[in-house]
Amino acid sequence: MIQNLSSVTIHADKQLDELDRIVGIIRTWSERADQVIEEAGSVVTVPVLRMAHLIKVLRHTWRLITDAILGDSQPTDHKDKASGEIKR
Repeated sequence: MIQNLSSVTIHADKQLDELDRIVGIIRTWSERADQVIEEAGSVVTVPVLRMAHLIKVLRHTWRLITDAILGDSQPTDHKDKASGEIKR
């Protein structure tokens, strides 16, 4: 009985060592994946933000040009900060 218990303990110890090795490999892969995602994010994010800003600037510029050429034909609503009323 003691010999069987010893054999089971040795087998369990080997399996735990193997499990520890597998967890280490998965941790390494996870760290590499995090690094790749971080680098890809920084490569993609900056151009997208720049493009969004450029579009915003172009829309604003286009509005200024069309208002200057055609005149501001539509009244703009302004909200009074103190009373909250919308004034035209």
